[in-house]
Amino acid sequence: MSLVSDCLMAFFAATGFLTLLWLAFGRLLTPPQGTSPAVVLLPAQGDGDELDLAISHLIWLQGGRITRFSIVLVDLGLTEQGRARVLALMEREPTLRFSSPEGLPQLMKKDE
Repeated sequence: MSLVSDCLMAFFAATGFLTLLWLAFGRLLTPPQGTSPAVVLLPAQGDGDELDLAISHLIWLQGGRITRFSIVLVDLGLTEQGRARVLALMEREPTLRFSSPEGLPQLMKKDE
């Protein structure tokens, strides 16, 4: 019985130590809070079928509070169905922004 309890104790001690190392290393890689935010330009074209998954992945990254960034959808030839999808996404995620390629410089000036 002593051998089993010693093995279990060693296993849990090693697991706890590795968990602490993992958390400390992750904290070292996290950028400082004062860093300027980035902008993710996501091309939107056609029916915008790929936008739902891409945006949900980016929102997940934002939720982790590891990085700060804005998501801008850039219209590179959306159909009417694609525009409706973008409007629905913008309703669901109010932080999303939408722009034409020509409107990007003006949008970037607004962020400054």
